[in-house]
Amino acid sequence: MAASGKLSSYTEAYWRDEYQVSQADTDLATGVILQEGNPVPVDRLAAAIINEKQAREQAIAAQLARQIAVYRPMDSYEVGQRLMFTELDMAEGEVIAKRSGNNSRYGAFEVVKVAFSGPAKPREFAAAMTGPHHLNRSIEELVSTGEEGYSGEEAVAAFGPLVVAKLNAVFEADRDMVPFADKWFLRELLPQVDAGYLNLAEAAIYEAGQPVTAREILARLELDVVGSEATQLFALNRALEADGRFDDLGGDGEQRWYLRALEPDAIFETPAVLANPIAASPGEFVGVTLIDVIEDLGDDLDELGESPRAKAGSVSFQLTFPHLYAGTMPILRGLVARLSDTASDHYPITITDRRRRKDYSVWVAPSRGFLCGLDELYEAANMTVGAELTVSVGEAPQTLVLEYAAPRSRRNEWLKAATAPEGRLVLEMKPATLSVRCDSDAVIIVEDVDGVAGLMTSAQAQNTALEDLIRRSFLELAKLSGQGLVHVKALYMAVNMHRRCGAAPICAHLTRQAAYDPMGEGLWAYDGALEGQTYESEDEMRERPLSNRTDRLRDQAV
Repeated sequence: MAASGKLSSYTEAYWRDEYQVSQADTDLATGVILQEGNPVPVDRLAAAIINEKQAREQAIAAQLARQIAVYRPMDSYEVGQRLMFTELDMAEGEVIAKRSGNNSRYGAFEVVKVAFSGPAKPREFAAAMTGPHHLNRSIEELVSTGEEGYSGEEAVAAFGPLVVAKLNAVFEADRDMVPFADKWFLRELLPQVDAGYLNLAEAAIYEAGQPVTAREILARLELDVVGSEATQLFALNRALEADGRFDDLGGDGEQRWYLRALEPDAIFETPAVLANPIAASPGEFVGVTLIDVIEDLGDDLDELGESPRAKAGSVSFQLTFPHLYAGTMPILRGLVARLSDTASDHYPITITDRRRRKDYSVWVAPSRGFLCGLDELYEAANMTVGAELTVSVGEAPQTLVLEYAAPRSRRNEWLKAATAPEGRLVLEMKPATLSVRCDSDAVIIVEDVDGVAGLMTSAQAQNTALEDLIRRSFLELAKLSGQGLVHVKALYMAVNMHRRCGAAPICAHLTRQAAYDPMGEGLWAYDGALEGQTYESEDEMRERPLSNRTDRLRDQAV
């Protein structure tokens, strides 16, 4: 509760700018740990230091108040009397003069002139004034806390984070202290968890085939050590954390451990085919007819800000080669938020293949923007580039549902097929049968999977400008059409066999470059004679005045 006057430990400025962890503070924290006999959260140690410091200052101030008069406007003072002013950081002064005062509002009162040590000039204060005033209260209350200060729980809440940061820094350099999960313990009291116990922990996780809590592991180990369960869990967690075989997946106040050997590599290193992606940029113009195309493709790289699709708990997209090859799937931030409130960098969930009625254990990597570990599902479903997929949040916690339809035809169809001879993308029309429903404009059968992946990871592809990748892919696709027209969805899929790229940057390039003309229904034409020339205004992008084609579509840029 705020009151008048202030002691240093009741102010944020003290804890932020002046406070340094003393040996007495370290001893106090050690005493708290010894008293509890268990690891103690650092915020509780900080609270103990704050409370002790404030109690000590208050006791000193109270003792001083018994020796020196505490200034209150209601009291009378004599020349030569020493006073302590709670509103002046407990400054002391001596009354050097006294006179009568009178005010129509307050009536008769006295005025005392007080001299302070140092360069400060003497100041005058009211005395013997019986009217209401915020300083006219008990001495104990005046010296107990400070103006705009905090005490008790309010002080811990306000100053705790400042003390925690300084306490952690000191303890990290103290070999007698050991940390884990925002708790500290004494090294001499820490039970020893040797390699044999860790091997048993590894076996227990292998047997479970899923993340296991430290408490469940502890029950299997039967540690032959002295200490409470909390102490043993602390020691076990520290030992598991220090061993590279184990991975802490976090949890609701309790560690869950798994084995790195059982986790997808994509959790720890983004697959090469997904690396260095080209994402949408704010302010780019695209033709209005391309907005629906971008929405249909559903590329997460095109999301600027929070996605309304993800907020709805369901997203649809068309599968690109990089995700198919890496066994990954894009997942938007909003969908992650609906899926779990954990702050973990990665965690396992269950995804249900609704068509095949089978569950798969996959991994969410929020910081990398994808699900991974989908290789088995993709192989079993015989997924292909251009597959139309929908992912929604399941009814059970931490579950997703994957939906896709059967192909429109079970017969052989003439489809675009990709190979990569001599490090370049080659597209041909070949007969093939689909196992899942695909967008007819986007579907591409990849015959040389490793060859196309190698093309994507080559230094040449990574260093090639987007405009060159678009032109190269466009010309390769144009040869498959008698009119030389290319659908933007096919172009998007082909570019993504050179480098991971969103649909919006490709559409923005087509809209701005004079060499490309929209022909309607998602089809575009190319005129190499106009290569390198651009349209700057929205009107130019719509009218395309440099074009030689009279059958082009006038597509408003937005």
